[in-house]
Amino acid sequence: MSRPGGKGPHAKGDKQRRKRDLAEEAFTAGLRIMRANPALAAVEADVCRREDCELSPRDGLVRVDSDAVLHVHPDRTADPETWAWALAHAVLHLGFGHVPAASGPRTQPDACELAARCVVVDRFLLGSPVGRPPEE
Repeated sequence: MSRPGGKGPHAKGDKQRRKRDLAEEAFTAGLRIMRANPALAAVEADVCRREDCELSPRDGLVRVDSDAVLHVHPDRTADPETWAWALAHAVLHLGFGHVPAASGPRTQPDACELAARCVVVDRFLLGSPVGRPPEE
């Protein structure tokens, strides 16, 4: 039985009702956890979660570019602690100078150098109370 006046949870005309976006909620919570760390919050970075972003990772959680933009696939799901770790990892690459600003094409580091940079960042994160490393 419905209430008079149509004020129930499924009232007609409720055009603006949005489906809950669990991926966005977890991402936002992870971003908040990461930014709660003063050292990480001091590194300026923007976030791109657009559907049409060509730089968002098809595998993984975050890709950082030399313009200090963290590209995140808008539908990727992870728990907030994992998002915090992944975002902190990307921000630390910026802070350590692993992603220098560049205009135009630039020579990319080889696989060994990329792996070495990630080892440095991960070792730093293991000593910091920021999130939890991804399982994969």
